[in-house]
Amino acid sequence: MPYIPVGVQSIPLEVVDETTRQGSKLVATEVHVFTRHDDGLTYGLIQATGRMIAGTTEELVAQHRAQESWIDDDAKLTDLTPFECSAPQLTFDFLDQSGFLLEQVSVHLDLQVPVVDDGRIPGRVAQWRIDEDFSPDDFSEPAAKVIMRIEDTSWS
Repeated sequence: MPYIPVGVQSIPLEVVDETTRQGSKLVATEVHVFTRHDDGLTYGLIQATGRMIAGTTEELVAQHRAQESWIDDDAKLTDLTPFECSAPQLTFDFLDQSGFLLEQVSVHLDLQVPVVDDGRIPGRVAQWRIDEDFSPDDFSEPAAKVIMRIEDTSWS
């Protein structure tokens, strides 16, 4: 369980999963967004834990094909392996009382699901944790709500 210091103010949170790929999924088990005041300054912290769940080999192959435009539709599994599929990314939208976007914080989890030469995938679930600082003093108004978006990883 993440550590939450005393004298903090929690910010209401909503979690939205916007992913479309089934090969690698993130599940948040615990998320806290809060601010604390110290020496006339306001500090912010995002703490979250969860797990990454790998789909089937077929779902990972479909995700890999979508990621790599050079892959021929007729390519066999043995021609594609080994490869990795990245975990989704997290974006935290900080909103004021009227719903205006004050700040956006993106977090890239450096997690991949490997698919080895014979098509095998990991048999256990990967755990993840983030501790991300933000600066509420930079906001034009206090944050009234945070939306945590789980989004497909963008690639170039």
